[in-house]
Amino acid sequence: LPSEEIDAANDVAVDHRGNAFVTNSGGNFIWKVTTDGSASIFSTSPMYKTATEIPANDNDTAPHGSLGLNGIAYVSKGYLLVVQSSTGKVFKVDAVDGTARKVLLNEDLVGADDIAVRKDGAAAVVSPLKELWLVKSIDSWAEGTVYDNVEVNVRRFPTSVVVGDKERVYVLYGHLDEGRMGDSGRESFGIAELRSKKEGQDESIWIFVPVSYTHL
Repeated sequence: LPSEEIDAANDVAVDHRGNAFVTNSGGNFIWKVTTDGSASIFSTSPMYKTATEIPANDNDTAPHGSLGLNGIAYVSKGYLLVVQSSTGKVFKVDAVDGTARKVLLNEDLVGADDIAVRKDGAAAVVSPLKELWLVKSIDSWAEGTVYDNVEVNVRRFPTSVVVGDKERVYVLYGHLDEGRMGDSGRESFGIAELRSKKEGQDESIWIFVPVSYTHL
């Protein structure tokens, strides 16, 4: 992967043609790898660099404070959704020319590590430090709204999120903090299904019964 800056390949998404898009969390840009193996720097929007980062002295309490672009997902309408760990911003990136726009959210997803998009259009974003956010948009991600927060086990350090059958959301508990301290000897890792309480609530059902009156 070509680079003139810090090399820190982090996450990957693949479009419907088989092209791969890889985030560089050190240099805040995106690579593209075509199906024939050609790699190039694809998106270097100045918006990635102008976002305010968490101060370095906060990194002890926020391991993702120094990380830039991180999780990335391809949306079938021809664009990518990318999260930036240090700022919690989400960017909508054109999958053809690499132009980027910041998605206007009702809250920043600081510490966001990975993102996955469901068939209904909602996005699941996981943070190993906080929670899983469920975000939706009604205007193709010009704006977005966090409509639910799901608790995660921060001690197990969730690092990735995927969407399975019936829109079920799963996270991988990577125990990354143990790896940073050296070989922990861990031989197993867990995958857990996280469910939204709001989405699981029973919806109100209204029953309409036609009534006719007979006058005698």
